[in-house]
Amino acid sequence: MRIWAGVVTLLLLFCALLMAETSEQTPAAAKPQGKTEDCASFNRKSAYDLVARLPHTRAKVNFYDVDGPEPPYAHDPVCLSVKSEDTLAWYSSQRKPFKLKLSHMSGGNHCGSHPFAMDPPSTNVLGHYSGPARPETVGCIYAVKFERAGKKEADPHIRIGP
Repeated sequence: MRIWAGVVTLLLLFCALLMAETSEQTPAAAKPQGKTEDCASFNRKSAYDLVARLPHTRAKVNFYDVDGPEPPYAHDPVCLSVKSEDTLAWYSSQRKPFKLKLSHMSGGNHCGSHPFAMDPPSTNVLGHYSGPARPETVGCIYAVKFERAGKKEADPHIRIGP
C-alpha cells in the first residue's frame, strides 16, 4: 500500500507540474563530445524530457525518464541551483522499478555522497523526487546510476551551482 501512495503522490506532482508554467520547449542541439562547461538542455525526445517551474517560485523541477533514450554523444550535466531550490524527479515511464545510486565525482570533501537533504531510497522505486540540494554542495558534481533487473545504466551527472 505504501508504494501505491508514493506512486500516486508522484503522479499528482507530475500532473500539477505539467499544468504549471513550463520553460522554453526547444529541442537541444547536439553537443560535441568532451564539452563539460555547459548545462544539459531538456529535450522531449530524450530521457531528460521536461523542466517545469513551480508556480510563484524560482524553483525548477527537472524530470528525467529512466526509460528514455540516452543521447549518442557525451552530454552535459543537469545543473541545479541551490538559491533557486531546483530539484530533480526521476520516473519510469514503463513502470519498471529501479534503484537510484548517487556518488560524488568531484568538487571537494564537503560534498558527501549525494547533494540532497534526504537520502535517496535504498529500495526499488517507480519514481523519486529529490528535493532541493544542500547549500554546502555548491560546486560539487555527482554521478547517477540506475539499477534494474541486474543491469546498470548511467544517467547524466548532476552539477550543483549557486
